[in-house]
Amino acid sequence: MRGLYITGIGWLKVAGLVLWVTLCLWTSYDSAATSVPDAMESESEDLVELGRRIFSDSTISKKGIACSNCHQPANSLMDGLRVSFDGLRTGRRNTPSLLTVEAYSVFFWDGRATSLRSQVEGPVFSKAELDLDTGAVVRYMDTASVVCNPWKGSSAWKTRERSHALELFFASLVAYVRTLGIRVDDAEQRNRRVNKDTRLSMGRTIFYGKGGCYGCHVGTWYTDNDFHNTGVYPQPTIIASSYSRTGKMNRRLDYDNGRGDVVGGVQSLFSFRTPSLVRIAETAPYMHDGSMPSLRSVIDFYNRGGDAIPPQKRSLSSAIRPLHLTEQECLALLKFLNAL
Repeated sequence: MRGLYITGIGWLKVAGLVLWVTLCLWTSYDSAATSVPDAMESESEDLVELGRRIFSDSTISKKGIACSNCHQPANSLMDGLRVSFDGLRTGRRNTPSLLTVEAYSVFFWDGRATSLRSQVEGPVFSKAELDLDTGAVVRYMDTASVVCNPWKGSSAWKTRERSHALELFFASLVAYVRTLGIRVDDAEQRNRRVNKDTRLSMGRTIFYGKGGCYGCHVGTWYTDNDFHNTGVYPQPTIIASSYSRTGKMNRRLDYDNGRGDVVGGVQSLFSFRTPSLVRIAETAPYMHDGSMPSLRSVIDFYNRGGDAIPPQKRSLSSAIRPLHLTEQECLALLKFLNAL
């Protein structure tokens, strides 16, 4: 009986040891498990640095391109092209600058992304851009030597690798992109300086008055975060072509419907998000399709009342009409816009 009693005590000791080890491991696991989300929430320096490396790493995509190919730090965080180019083919929209990323509550020209996180995901998974899938993101985060991942060795990373890899990848990109944009207090200070400059008084008066600019370009960032059809001539894309029996070529054309492709409805057709005007002089070319090479061409466009074709006129903004600005007024407005 004594031997059995001792054996029972021994088993209790073993069970106690196992419980202690389990608790230690669980505590370690739980601590590590929360470290990644906590870091993502706080947008730590490590997180921003990780985002910076991913943003500029062209090995991330089989196309050999990175986020920085289109959003070039040395080029006002855009590519300067009329429409985007992924190294293989051209897109149909102009690459927006990230300088004013803090200005928007909706993202992309058609507003299909309602958060910066979903905006960042778009190009990553788009076949027309980086063309990754979730598996490729996980593999990249686990193997890429260029990535400085301070959480990679934690037990939580190993246990929850897939979910942590995806979350960390996108959270770090968002954190880094936020550091690239103009801060709201800097934008406000810039606006105060512009509004006090007496040399800009004529252009400022036209902007808020006869030019009608302030109808859409409002607030600190000069955008209403809304969508408007301003009558930009729609550039058609040939989506199919064939020959008839008589040898005549038949083409099917596709127009960029903008917001209309996101929410539907006639009134949303050919409507695009109002861009911010803060530091607008640095971000040519202009409009969603990059069709206007300079701010002067934009002024001339609005002065003549747009270039809408019949299919567009059903949803054309009521504010689009000839402005009848004189040459002096056009130059004054241009001077004001260049100062924003």
